[in-house]
Amino acid sequence: MNREMCQRILLGLVVAAAAVVSAMGAEPAEHVFRAGAATSNITPPLDEPIVGNWGQPLARDVHDELHVRCLVLDDDMTQLAFVIVDNIGMPREVHDTAKRLIQDKTGIPTNHVMCACTHTHSSTSARGGSKTLPCESFSDYQKFVIRRMAEAVRRAVNNLEPARIGWDRGHEPNQVFDRRYFMKPGTPTPNPFGGTDRVVMNPGRVNHIIVNAAGPTEPEGRFLAVQSRDGRPVALLAFYALHYVGRVVCDRISAVYFGVFSDRVLD
Repeated sequence: MNREMCQRILLGLVVAAAAVVSAMGAEPAEHVFRAGAATSNITPPLDEPIVGNWGQPLARDVHDELHVRCLVLDDDMTQLAFVIVDNIGMPREVHDTAKRLIQDKTGIPTNHVMCACTHTHSSTSARGGSKTLPCESFSDYQKFVIRRMAEAVRRAVNNLEPARIGWDRGHEPNQVFDRRYFMKPGTPTPNPFGGTDRVVMNPGRVNHIIVNAAGPTEPEGRFLAVQSRDGRPVALLAFYALHYVGRVVCDRISAVYFGVFSDRVLD
């Protein structure tokens, strides 16, 4: 991610944080809105394979640490937890097991927990042995990530404090584009995970056998900002539908541009 893009995104974050819409007048007599945030380190050990590219080199160094980032919202009646994981992607079995552990440890119902991955291409996989089949058992790293997801939520609950919340949106169409295209009849359309597909992924923008893009892009970014009652930042949750961007040395663990984004927000 280049400096101009970072500055543009950060400007959007400042606007989002400044646009907090929670009223600061009379407080409800019965219910107080609270929020808490926490992170858990999930950097895998060295000498494990790094996935995300076509090869799987063993990790020899750590460019930057990987994390679970959690935000819990509480209005005295309902608690919601957002859990964002620095990993290329996890199967439903890992998510569901983590949600059950979160419910056991915090009382937050599983259907009140939203989990997502940042899709970094520079980490050990938490997907399991197969990209397409359900997990029958968990690897040591999957078990570690599940435990740390639950711990992040527990710590965020411990950090709950009276808060105010706001949200905003912005558009950045210059960073997103289609990756899948319909091709002229007769063009092979192999699926990287087996079988055939209806479209081709990354055929190259200048390709004479492209017919048209398979779908629209999503240029809108959405932001949710949470502050303490006195205006101190608690957390910022941002969504932008951009596939993996950036590259580090192939044998180094990294959160890539997601980590850069988080570091710039902290600055």
